[in-house]
Amino acid sequence: MKALRKLLRLVGICTLSFFVFFNECVTADSYNQITAEIPVKCVYMPEFDDYTYNIAIEPLNNNSPVPNEDNISVLHDNMGVFTLDISKSGTFRYKIFESYTDDEIITQDNITYTIQHDMSVYNITLFVTENTDGKFNYSVSAIADENDFKADSIKFKDKIVLDEEFSDDESSDDESSNDESSNSESSSPVTESSVNSQTSVLPPDSDKTTVLTGDTANTNLVVFLFLISLCTSVTIIILGKKRFKENDDLEN
Repeated sequence: MKALRKLLRLVGICTLSFFVFFNECVTADSYNQITAEIPVKCVYMPEFDDYTYNIAIEPLNNNSPVPNEDNISVLHDNMGVFTLDISKSGTFRYKIFESYTDDEIITQDNITYTIQHDMSVYNITLFVTENTDGKFNYSVSAIADENDFKADSIKFKDKIVLDEEFSDDESSDDESSNDESSNSESSSPVTESSVNSQTSVLPPDSDKTTVLTGDTANTNLVVFLFLISLCTSVTIIILGKKRFKENDDLEN
C-alpha cells in the first residue's frame, strides 16, 4: 500500500513538473518577437529654425500589429521612425501621411507664412517571415498613392504659399501689362504677314473699292458654248429651209 502511494506521488510530481515546464516553454515562445522600423524623411525648410512635421500611421487591416506610436513629430531635415513589435509572420499593411489636413499659418520674426502641407499618402506593406530557428525577418515597401509606383523612400515636403495680397497685386500688374501689350499690338500697323492666310490683301497701289470684274474667269468654256449654239442654230436654219422647199415642191 505504501509502495502504491509512493508511486502515485511520484507520478503526480512528474506530471506537475511537466506541466510547469511546458507552460514556461509556451510563454517563452510567445515572447519571441522582433521590432520592425519604418523610417520617414522630412525635407528641410530654410525659412524656419525649428520647423517640425507631424506624421501619422494607421493600420489598413485588422491583423496588422498596432504601432508603438501612431503619431510622431520630426524636426525638418531629419529622419523619423515608426516602430512595431512583431511576434508573428504575415503581410501587414499601413498608411503613412501628414496629420494636418489644412494649411497652417506660422508667424516668425514678424513675418507671417502660410504653409501648405504635403498631402501625399504612402501605402506601406510590411512582409514578415519566420526562419526555421524561430527568428523573424521583415521587409518594408512603400507605394505613393498619387502615382501608384514604388517609392524609394517615404518623404514629406511642405512648402510656403504666397500671400494673397501679394498674389493679387502681382496678378493685377500682370493684367495691366497684358492690357498695355494688347493696346500696343492693336495700335501697331498690320502687315501682310500678320493677316490670316484666308484673307485677301490688296496691293499697296490698288483701290480698296475695286471689285472682281470677271476678267480672270475661264473664257474657254464660254467660247465653246457659243460655238455649239451657233452650229445648232445654223443646222436648224438649213433643215428648216430644206423642209420648206420640199413642201413647196409637193404643192406644185
